[in-house]
Amino acid sequence: MVPGLGRQQTPDSLNERLAFQFVTGQPGTMTRGEMFLHIVNHKTYHRGWVSQMFFEVDVAPPETDLCVFLCEPTAP
Repeated sequence: MVPGLGRQQTPDSLNERLAFQFVTGQPGTMTRGEMFLHIVNHKTYHRGWVSQMFFEVDVAPPETDLCVFLCEPTAP
């Protein structure tokens, strides 16, 4: 990602449709706003997947809830 890219967006730029190819090679189009939401949503998928891996080896995963992290004494 490019630092500051989100701040540079406008309603018009977020509604701009962009063409791309899925990893399967199929063509697709999404707006910039939809792409941003996909990035955020996909990251949550990976966070949950990694947490599940901890349980599979009988280890408690680290805390992943932002509100809990921010309330811990060591939070910035």
